[in-house]
Amino acid sequence: MENKLIIYVDMDGTIADMRSAVIEYKEKYDSKKTDDISYLYPWSVPGFFSSLKPLPGAIEGVKKLAETEDVWFLSRPSFRNTTSYTEKAEWIREYFGYEMQKKLILAGNKALMMGNILIDDGDNANQEEFKGIWIRYDTDPFTDWNSVLNEVYKIKDQRRKEVSELYGDILGKNWKKSI
Repeated sequence: MENKLIIYVDMDGTIADMRSAVIEYKEKYDSKKTDDISYLYPWSVPGFFSSLKPLPGAIEGVKKLAETEDVWFLSRPSFRNTTSYTEKAEWIREYFGYEMQKKLILAGNKALMMGNILIDDGDNANQEEFKGIWIRYDTDPFTDWNSVLNEVYKIKDQRRKEVSELYGDILGKNWKKSI
């Protein structure tokens, strides 16, 4: 029996640098049109998601997690930009490969997913109702991918201890010796 955690990783702002892309887009924009929908919501512009750069340590961090855990990408699409569905899939394929692209889920409500951990910077898709543990990226103490990885490993160790204690309670103190 595999003892892998099911981990969902958000894309925008968690592994892809959305903040810098928004700032860069707005700096280039015609300042006379600040009420324009594409100025207010740069992610509504086709091509926006394709242009995102990875956050420092994110690609390596996710790949490290995927070595031992069941990692999925869980991202909220831009409902103002239907090309975001394709762009996000292409972004995942570019940085993680075809096999990981098959593990991309796009959902407006992240609380519907069943899993152990959600790594996500946002709170606009019911993250607070996720039934597992929400590691809110880009908030203290999870300000970089090293801190996220440390937390995931801490959670995994705690889970291992809880399972061991449960089996010990059910099978008796010497259950490990009998295996």
